[in-house]
Amino acid sequence: MQRLVDTAAGLCGIPTTVKASRKYLLAKTPIEIPFHHEDFEVEKVVHLKRVLSAREYSYAVRHRSDPTRNVIKQQRMCFLYKNQSFQIHVYKEPAEVAGLAVLHVQASCENDQDIVMPSFLNIEKELADTDETMSAYNVSKKDLVSEVETKVSAEV
Repeated sequence: MQRLVDTAAGLCGIPTTVKASRKYLLAKTPIEIPFHHEDFEVEKVVHLKRVLSAREYSYAVRHRSDPTRNVIKQQRMCFLYKNQSFQIHVYKEPAEVAGLAVLHVQASCENDQDIVMPSFLNIEKELADTDETMSAYNVSKKDLVSEVETKVSAEV
C-alpha cells in the first residue's frame, strides 16, 4: 500500500515518505519566489498546559493571556522544488525578531547531501535538529526574545 501511495505521489510531483528533513537560517527573506507557491499569514498563540489552582484559574479566566509570552505572527511561503517540500517561516512579530527567516526542507531522498536547494535562497547556516532556539514556542517567551536576537546577531 505504501508503495502505491509513493508512486501516486511521485506522479503528482508531491514528495513521498520523508526521509530527510533539514532546517536553515536564511540570511534574508526571499523577495520573490520564481514559481508557484502558497503564501499565508500565521498567528500562533502558544498554550502551556498545567494544573491550576482555583485562584490561578479565576485570574486566568479574567485576563485570558500569558504575560510571559508574546503572540507570534509569521508569514509562511510553501512551495515544491524538484520533488522536495520547502517552507519558509518569516517572523513578523514580536518586533525583536521581525524579518528572521527559517527554512524547513523535507525531501524523500536517501541522503541529506542529495537535497537540492533553489538558487534564489540565501542560506546563512544550517540549524541542528536539536536547536529549538528559532521555534515559535521559544521565540514566544518574552525573556528569551532578547536571547534569540543576541544569538542571531552574534552569528551574522
